[in-house]
Amino acid sequence: MRVSKEKDDSPPLTPYRPKMTKTPSRELVRLLRERKVFNKQTLSGESFRGERWPDFIAISSTFNFCNFSNTQFEQACFGGGMNQSRYVNCCFDDAEIDANAPGNARFERCTFLNTKIREFRGVNVEFIDCIFSGVIKNGFFNGTPHRDTATPPLSRTQNEFHGNDFSNAELINIGFRSGIDLSLQRLPKGDDYIYVEDGRRFVQNLPSTGLAEKHGDPFSVIEHVLEMELAEEQRQIFLSIKGFPARDRPMLMDLKRIAEGKLLA
Repeated sequence: MRVSKEKDDSPPLTPYRPKMTKTPSRELVRLLRERKVFNKQTLSGESFRGERWPDFIAISSTFNFCNFSNTQFEQACFGGGMNQSRYVNCCFDDAEIDANAPGNARFERCTFLNTKIREFRGVNVEFIDCIFSGVIKNGFFNGTPHRDTATPPLSRTQNEFHGNDFSNAELINIGFRSGIDLSLQRLPKGDDYIYVEDGRRFVQNLPSTGLAEKHGDPFSVIEHVLEMELAEEQRQIFLSIKGFPARDRPMLMDLKRIAEGKLLA
């Protein structure tokens, strides 16, 4: 006996296929593959000379007498996490460093000779007795760790920063902020730099009206910069003239003459 089948007008079932996420870009895959991570390691006398690291991260690690010369740090976090990473007697000569977020790190008696530092935002970084030459630009060094209520505070209230020699380095758009004692550092001198020992007195005695009439908006901007430096407890002032637009340089040269006592208020 033939059994008849009722006609099924429902649409055919579509087999389940899990949703595929977007394929990672080749650049992301490369960065993940070439990422260099040191996690809770203590290394002594290791050489990383000539390495090229797109992404360097050290977490709770210590490096003693290690050689990072001629190394390319395309993006460096020298101290990831809350625990500080330390670099003692290490060599970074001829290295190239980009460090938008260098992290919580401490450098003691390290050399950075003929080094190209293209960016360094040293919020929580300490430097003690280090020597620099080459070019350092686009960044700052803080005397006080970052105070962000969204993250737990560091165990220290000050960044140790003294005995460093920048005298043979070219500093461009680099600031020393929030309580770094510049009398304990060796700084570059010359036509490209302005140094003021007593920043508050300097700002108070500026001929502001005359400078504003002569230079207009550029003076208002630099006056605000100076006031911000003082508000963050920075006693001395160091400015790199090359770090400002060319249109501001005549005004900055007037400030330099005032700082050197050649143009009195």
